[in-house]
Amino acid sequence: MTDPELSDWLAEHVRGWHKGDWESAGGLASAPSCWLDYTGSIQMAINLWRPLGDMNQALMGAEKLIAEGWHFLLEREGGEGYTCMFSKGVGVEHQMGIGCNQNPARAICRAVKEAVGTIVPTEKKKKIPQFDPIPDKNLIL
Repeated sequence: MTDPELSDWLAEHVRGWHKGDWESAGGLASAPSCWLDYTGSIQMAINLWRPLGDMNQALMGAEKLIAEGWHFLLEREGGEGYTCMFSKGVGVEHQMGIGCNQNPARAICRAVKEAVGTIVPTEKKKKIPQFDPIPDKNLIL
């Protein structure tokens, strides 16, 4: 996934925004130029949404997951860069997202993307067995 694709994905799947134009939101331009929320209100100009390089915008995604009960950890490992982790649930319900990068904003965005990708829809959760005889080797206890 390219940087612009990841930025768009975060806006759409984490923030819940969609691309629109100033004209449909009461402005003058007609080309898609801004992010709109579900009510059609302008949230941000498309060219100003840069969560991979803007720590405040990266944290907007983290705050959304934290509000949904995810645990958040961001740490710097010497000169090796940053590791970000989101974790939620235990056992077969455990979900996790990890991102590593020299840039802390990029590490957060990668972890958010991975965490959101582990969310199991409610209908599918009912089909998960209560006991898994094969332990998950990647599960951190």
